[in-house]
Amino acid sequence: MELTQVDIDQCTRTQKTYVHRLGIAETYAHRVGITEIHYTEGVHLVATKGKAFWLLAAILSYQNSPVIKQTELKDFQLWELNVSENKTAVLTCRIDDDLPPLISQKIAITDFPLPYLRLIYFSDVLRLFSECK
Repeated sequence: MELTQVDIDQCTRTQKTYVHRLGIAETYAHRVGITEIHYTEGVHLVATKGKAFWLLAAILSYQNSPVIKQTELKDFQLWELNVSENKTAVLTCRIDDDLPPLISQKIAITDFPLPYLRLIYFSDVLRLFSECK
């Protein structure tokens, strides 16, 4: 079964967290910085049912960038994935709804089943927006 918005809306609380790691050797991890991201059951549902572990990898890949480390984004990140009808997408990260994105990545093609997804990263855990209400 494909991921639906109903699936996402039903994710309101989480009891368990998961870990997604960069695929690098342990001997190099100290040079890279952050090499893993913790995420909730709702994000796990998106990654498994929506076949979107690539999205976790994309978000994790930005955690060591200067734009994250040297701004307020190190404490709070609002991530949004917007998928067009032609299956291209844009992944953005901002500090708040009222502010422009500080990170924007174009995705040439995706099979992600939803047109829009909102994730929030704070206290070192990536969550669905619905899990924060």
